[in-house]
Amino acid sequence: MSLPKRVIQMIHPNGFDSLFWKEVPKHKTYESAFKKLNSEYQESTGEVRYSNYESYRKARDVRASFKKK
Repeated sequence: MSLPKRVIQMIHPNGFDSLFWKEVPKHKTYESAFKKLNSEYQESTGEVRYSNYESYRKARDVRASFKKK
């Protein structure tokens, strides 16, 4: 099975974050942008990347706090 380059990027948390921020301007809410990426990942891999937006947001915020230090 060959995964699209975009989905391969989503495997790494920072890659998912990067795509998330690129997707945000195309949506009315952050959650909508997240759902688009998460479903794209699930359709390609058969697995869910994050269980829901809240779990993704928390993980993203923790990663961002480490980058600031």
